[in-house]
Amino acid sequence: MSEQSIIQPLFPSSYIIYKNVDIDHDQVLKELKKLKFTYLPDIQTGATQDKKLFKSLKNGTKLKNKLEFYLRKAVNEILEYKVDVNLINMWGTETKSNTAGTSHLHKNYWYSCCYYPHGDIKDNFKLKFFTKHHEHYDIPVTKFNVFNSTNWEQPVEKGDLLIFPADTLHQICLNTSKNTRYSIAANFLPKGKIGERDGELILK
Repeated sequence: MSEQSIIQPLFPSSYIIYKNVDIDHDQVLKELKKLKFTYLPDIQTGATQDKKLFKSLKNGTKLKNKLEFYLRKAVNEILEYKVDVNLINMWGTETKSNTAGTSHLHKNYWYSCCYYPHGDIKDNFKLKFFTKHHEHYDIPVTKFNVFNSTNWEQPVEKGDLLIFPADTLHQICLNTSKNTRYSIAANFLPKGKIGERDGELILK
């Protein structure tokens, strides 16, 4: 009898990407370009001070509903949680040519998303994720995969929507194109009843 090996992923952390989502990308990009972006010291990526863009954009409510639709779809159909979701805040980002973002996560939220209203493969826009479990040993790797990588880059283009746990460390990669890179980011919380007994909460 020949030996057999079985790999069982243990509590994997994943992101979900929807391609060509049903959003008017050109209209969102047009509105994004009109916004004012704030740059903090030593941070190359600009962000809108307004973190409630769904209230101030012309089509903000429609965009909010679409993002909630896709997150709900991911949570219920792929991750198989039995809960609704609520988009809490939403803002725009701006990354000029030859600049990059800093690594960060979104505390006090459940899931986050990044939506891209523009970009071609030739633009080489990417979002990088980092593991929270840093390797103690620096072991040579034959081929990087989901088991041995400490970071992972996801190329993004027009119409992409990335959904990931809010506590996942991530970063806007260096913008090597000649175009300014724009995106919409948002944070979500569960909606409705979560927990049991003394841990029960009703989130509205």
